[in-house]
Amino acid sequence: MKPRSSRSLPVDEAAAQWAIRQREGLDPAAQCEFLVWLEEPGHREAYGRLGGMAEALDRARATGAATALVTQLRARQRRRRRWRGGILAAAASLALVAGLWFGPPGPAAPSGVESPVAQFEPLRRLPDGSIVELRPGAELAVRFDAQTRLVELSRGEALFRVEKDPARPFIVRAGGLDVRAVGTAFNVRLEAASVEVLVTEGRVHVLDTERRRSVLPADDGGAEAPLLLPGQRCVIALTAEGAPASEPPRVEVMRPEQVREVLAWRLPRLDFDGVRLGAAVDQLNAQNRLQLRLAEPALADLRLSGTFSPDDPETFARLVAATFGLNLQANATVIVLARE
Repeated sequence: MKPRSSRSLPVDEAAAQWAIRQREGLDPAAQCEFLVWLEEPGHREAYGRLGGMAEALDRARATGAATALVTQLRARQRRRRRWRGGILAAAASLALVAGLWFGPPGPAAPSGVESPVAQFEPLRRLPDGSIVELRPGAELAVRFDAQTRLVELSRGEALFRVEKDPARPFIVRAGGLDVRAVGTAFNVRLEAASVEVLVTEGRVHVLDTERRRSVLPADDGGAEAPLLLPGQRCVIALTAEGAPASEPPRVEVMRPEQVREVLAWRLPRLDFDGVRLGAAVDQLNAQNRLQLRLAEPALADLRLSGTFSPDDPETFARLVAATFGLNLQANATVIVLARE
């Protein structure tokens, strides 16, 4: 759906629309339009306010406060019957793009699809089938050959989901370090004074590129190079020249909620509007090991609307169950949705 012209909207509602479009990515023409809009009186201040709201909503999603926040917004909407003031409309819009809003069933519509990939391409599939998610502002170069899969991150932050290929290790090079894996998932953030590596699945080596040796603390008596394990984060300080510093890296074990907070920058991409529950379940199942099942065929025809993270089937299932009054039956690999 093409956004309405920002010239015809109240300032705060237009700012919310621009915040959403910026997070999805703007093509060159839209970027020029945004810069023109930004220079008009009061627009820059309105956009700044909405940016802060977006960050707050992201934090709420990461820390589990999303449900309470949406409940409060809906209660206010019921009391007023309609939104009064651009800020409340903006909050609803940003809640949607932050993945907090789960609306009531909408009108019939074709099966939902991922949001179109913008020029920035926040989600990329690499030649080997691996997937990289780029935080806005990140820059990388892909250099694959017959022996090695090399990705050079020159700026910013990215999450990698690596396809297994024992014959060709997958290496992310950043700040004089090589983060080396075969099949795993990990996040790399390159800053001026440090490189941060967070493993969410599998195991990785973190090596000094020039010296070809691990920068991780050695295991007690272990002969093999130390590894960074799931839930562990390693922060390596950099010198002024951008090389690994001599001081030992900081390695810490993170709680699941801390991991979610670190990765809160990731954009939700499944945008459903009146989509059949069966079609939505099929989309999430195609992207996750944890599978969703419907206890009876009739449940597939329920209609839902909302914006969701494609790799969080558990939260999706909880929201579906709460909205339609269903029960959840779960084990390590399957969540079953059933009528009470």
